[in-house]
Amino acid sequence: MAASRERYGAIVIGAGLGGLAAAARLARAGVPVLVIERHTAVGGFATTFRRGDYTFEVSLHELDAPYYGAVKRQMFEQLGVYDGVEFVKIPEFFRYRKGDVDLTVPHDAKGAIEAYAAQWPAERKGIRRFFNAVMGIAREVNRLPLSPLGMALALPVFPLLYPRLMFNQRTTVADMLRHVRDEDLKMALMANLGYYHNDPATASALYYGVAQGSYLEGGGYYIKGGSQKLSDHLARVVAENGGEVATRHQAIRLIVENGRATGIEYARVSGEKGVVHTARAPVVVANAAVPLVVNNMAPEAFDPEYRARVKALETGPSITSVYLGLRTSLRELGNRAYVTITVDPRVTSLAELASPGHELFEREFSFADYSQIDSGLAPAGKGVVSVAALDRLERWEGLSSDEYRARKERVAARAIERLEALVPGAARAVEVVEVGTPKTIMRFTANPGGAIYGFAQTPGQAGRFRLPVRSPLPGLYFASAWAMPGGGFTGALMSGWFASQEILRREKSYLARAAK
Repeated sequence: MAASRERYGAIVIGAGLGGLAAAARLARAGVPVLVIERHTAVGGFATTFRRGDYTFEVSLHELDAPYYGAVKRQMFEQLGVYDGVEFVKIPEFFRYRKGDVDLTVPHDAKGAIEAYAAQWPAERKGIRRFFNAVMGIAREVNRLPLSPLGMALALPVFPLLYPRLMFNQRTTVADMLRHVRDEDLKMALMANLGYYHNDPATASALYYGVAQGSYLEGGGYYIKGGSQKLSDHLARVVAENGGEVATRHQAIRLIVENGRATGIEYARVSGEKGVVHTARAPVVVANAAVPLVVNNMAPEAFDPEYRARVKALETGPSITSVYLGLRTSLRELGNRAYVTITVDPRVTSLAELASPGHELFEREFSFADYSQIDSGLAPAGKGVVSVAALDRLERWEGLSSDEYRARKERVAARAIERLEALVPGAARAVEVVEVGTPKTIMRFTANPGGAIYGFAQTPGQAGRFRLPVRSPLPGLYFASAWAMPGGGFTGALMSGWFASQEILRREKSYLARAAK
């Protein structure tokens, strides 16, 4: 049964960071926007949840450089983020532990070089070359023109102006390590690769350099009170500028007329059984996973060759997180780092570390101790900890409800056991335990495979090879980790920003007619 036929300037499917960034910018530009979100809260991965005294951060450990980078500054300034969200500086990049190696890496390239060189003095030259490669990529990206006209003018001399961006289009992170010989050093340099991908042999050097360099140049920050604060702020910008954010509604189908996306069909998640609503607009922004949009929402609207291309793209890794509420904070128990990444001392090579098949929290895992900063997630004296490891959906498939629950309990017990070995007393302090698996991620985001970064950031799927924000279907744009520039909080935000930029530039006549 069909219901309303409301008309808007733009409809956004999904209220993750990419969708919210696009919607907020369009609303600020005077475009009547409707955002459809199937959950009770906006944010996607940028959300929090409460259990008793504790607020748990779903995914954010640290946001790279909110005050650094021309595009990010422009975006945050225009959307009032600096006024509506409080960022807390994180004291160090991360702490790395493997056997006798206990290394603290600062948010500073020169300091990081010295920290690694102090541990591996014979490798100083290779360490310096590695960081020069990383920072060279990051600094060239930060010098890119902000406007389409500026980019067009730069294209004829692009190889001269941006040699590292040209050279590294097809290189991997493993290639960046070619001047480093010691396997333990390689593992230490790759300690936080899981922020972006799961294997240096297939990770894009270009994407890694941009993201890692941003942390090293501009520092890491946490959003006080949790990432939900950022998501809620963007939703407010939409509402305050005449837009609508409809939670508990799910997009069902993309409406395509005369070869152009012209709206969606959607329904309430609960209630109104059988009632399908229709909303129309000259522009639709898909914050949902690209494979779902192409294969499920309007497959007949896409060329078979494009559908085959999307199907062939590799999906990135998932993650399992164990969320712990502690009656005594890890800081009180002697932990001294915000993020700690640890590798089993029995692992002898980077290739072994990256190979699949190991049990969770065995070879490698990390934990974030939010009590090290003024996070606003727990009462004074208590603490919130997130223990995490990259994972894959296959580990959790084919289980009965009882088997799934039992496996989660075993995983949580192992995570607590490993944490106890690093911070004695942690196990006795545990008061609340929650486990999020790839199946959890699929349930809340519908991302295929529970992917946290969208399509994998491999050389053939990064940079200019990433799916563009403008889809081949006129009127449809992508704004998520699945499109340009890629995953992570910053990647998703920038995807939404770039999508809105393209819409405001290319769809002026359609938007003007919709406003009448």
